[in-house]
Amino acid sequence: MRRVVILFAALLFAAACGDGKKEEAAKPQVRTVKARTAVAAKAEVPSSRTFSATVSSDKTALIIPKIVGYIESVNFAPGDSFKKGDLLVSIKSGELEEKKRFAESSVAEAETGLRQAEVNLTLAEKTFQRYSNLIRNNSVSRQEYDQIEAQYSLAQEQVRQAATKKRQAEAMLAEVNTYLSYTGIRAPFDGIVLEKLVDAGNLAAPGSPILKIGSKETVVYAYINESLFNSLNTGMKAAVEAESINFRCESEITEISPDIDSATRNFRIKLNGNDSFVTGMYVKVILPTGTGEKIVVPSTAVVQRGQLTVIFVVKDARADMRIVKTGQSFAEGVEIISGLSEGETYVADNASSLRTGDIIEAM
Repeated sequence: MRRVVILFAALLFAAACGDGKKEEAAKPQVRTVKARTAVAAKAEVPSSRTFSATVSSDKTALIIPKIVGYIESVNFAPGDSFKKGDLLVSIKSGELEEKKRFAESSVAEAETGLRQAEVNLTLAEKTFQRYSNLIRNNSVSRQEYDQIEAQYSLAQEQVRQAATKKRQAEAMLAEVNTYLSYTGIRAPFDGIVLEKLVDAGNLAAPGSPILKIGSKETVVYAYINESLFNSLNTGMKAAVEAESINFRCESEITEISPDIDSATRNFRIKLNGNDSFVTGMYVKVILPTGTGEKIVVPSTAVVQRGQLTVIFVVKDARADMRIVKTGQSFAEGVEIISGLSEGETYVADNASSLRTGDIIEAM
């Protein structure tokens, strides 16, 4: 029994020693890293304010029919490009087609009537001329002459009436053709289809849009706080940043609304867009507001660890990882909004491989 107890105690001791070795092996080794350090200090750099904005087409339009009919075809889908004059939508109107047949028949009838009236007028005119000669020679009575003269006047009036009827029929046909021209809706400018609102086969009617279209050229609209109303001018440069596509470009203010919204205390500005932008995209507009003192560090000091942006601060000659919030980028480096205080020492480069606790040997 005593031998069993001694053996059990020995096993426990061995297990304890083994766990200690594992913990010792798992513990990261402290490294000594040579790196350049710097003291956080404020620098005079350009200051700015950032506002949310939206990308829009420079031109937008709703394709709305002017007649009632059934949509025969919608020739472009959302995202499709088109040229000015391209046929976007075809509409079929049986009522207009029937009116055209009636108008064409009326024109043909009026033309026949006018030709007959002109023939009658020619005959009446010749007869009147003969009787005019005869009356001078007293070869016909005044009554006979008056009858021929009346017939001639009547023939002239019939020609005028027939001509009027023909013009009216032609005007009716022209009006019907004008309405029929509305059955084909053509693009008013070069652009792209933004949205299809109605499919083929549905009823088209005035006031009910079929497509929403826009130009490929984009603009940016931003709503700016009223405190900057007197600080902005058309032609002023600004930056536009689209985080979704990791893109930033310089732009220019082209329009400033003269009205301030009484509810939001904001006013709208318009800026040039960019070919990389897509209509509806969320972007940020960065407006310069002068200069200011900010903590700026070299870009080599900022490290990305997963979703976190960090800097290594030096405390007692050891690296201490600090989560920071960055702001604008300048030629001098990156603005640190929070996470690093003025006067703190940080690792300025060679920071990408650092770990908390590493011994920093300043270069």
